[in-house]
Amino acid sequence: MSKNDLSGTWPLCLANLISIYTLDLSQIPISLLPFFNHSKLKYLNCRENEIHTDIDVPNLTPKFQLETLYLSGQREGGVFPKFLYYQRIIPQDLTVECISLSGLILSNNNLQGQIFPRQANCKELRLLRLDGNQFIGSVPYSILNCTGLQVLDVRDNHRTGSIPSWIRNVTFLQVFGLSKNNLFGKLPSSFGPLKIISIYLSKNRMEGSSMNAFYNCSESMTLDLSDNYFTRRIPKWTGKLPQLRFLLLGNNNLEGEMPIQQIESLDLSYNNLNGNIPQLTQLNFLTVFSVAHNNLSGNTPEIVAQFATFDKSSYEENPFLCGPPLSKSCFSSSIMPRVSKEDKKDHKRDGGFMDMDAFYMSFLISYAIELLTIAAVLYINPYW
Repeated sequence: MSKNDLSGTWPLCLANLISIYTLDLSQIPISLLPFFNHSKLKYLNCRENEIHTDIDVPNLTPKFQLETLYLSGQREGGVFPKFLYYQRIIPQDLTVECISLSGLILSNNNLQGQIFPRQANCKELRLLRLDGNQFIGSVPYSILNCTGLQVLDVRDNHRTGSIPSWIRNVTFLQVFGLSKNNLFGKLPSSFGPLKIISIYLSKNRMEGSSMNAFYNCSESMTLDLSDNYFTRRIPKWTGKLPQLRFLLLGNNNLEGEMPIQQIESLDLSYNNLNGNIPQLTQLNFLTVFSVAHNNLSGNTPEIVAQFATFDKSSYEENPFLCGPPLSKSCFSSSIMPRVSKEDKKDHKRDGGFMDMDAFYMSFLISYAIELLTIAAVLYINPYW
């Protein structure tokens, strides 16, 4: 019954089809209450739906236990469907006794409320994607029970609190996404699990120095800390991450000198960095580069290799920077350029250079006239 414009209530005859194994209701506003007696239902596809709240009916619980469930949406809104409270794979608050659950994707549904209660125990969970919803609260401690978790993506929600230091004990975590939430506070020291590859913490309210937070994340390839309130200097451990390819630190309050990295994307815009830009032309894989809106000075990097592809927007709003692709030249007006002998001869013929013989003659004549003037004044008035 997928991809229709059905309206009204479900026909009563569906309640009698208790042998249904697969139910595809994609793109239909649904309530699963008419299917609660379908004990053989295992496969349920409800993607791209407006999920409707099930009516509270005392002592009425679904008889089915799902093995496969699709609930990805298109941000149409809705609340958390109550039939999930009674699933052994997805029970109340999603994860109470999910012993065999290995992956859960509920992205872009605008689901609300809490998730992962204290008693959650999902040892087999590998993938958890809850991005694009309205879940609240801090990162739950029960995540530690998910000992095999590899991907934790809770971006674009309403999470609060700070990042707990115990997250480094989620040993196999590779992707950690908490961007676009309301997180605050400082990053914990020695934060990262050793196997972590990608860290997304942009667009929060975190602050303080980021020293020692990720220095042991030797496998990290992406580190996005942009759009926060981090201060002080860019930490030196960024130069000790051999796999780092994308470093995004834009729109913070960082200061000091720029580090020299081997990376593919370097965004340090909207900070308080000062000093010269180091020679980064050896970064042969650099494809994105921005140091705009800082206090950098001196020459821009030489326009060679990949730096020939970056325009002036990569350097704008640094008043003391000069050199191409900026319009401001690095040559001071007080420094005269060298001129060859041939050029001097040409300029002399054109009047570009002064005739030195004429200069000396006019100087001597002027000097003599001045002396004679002084002598005449003294002769007229000997008292002086």
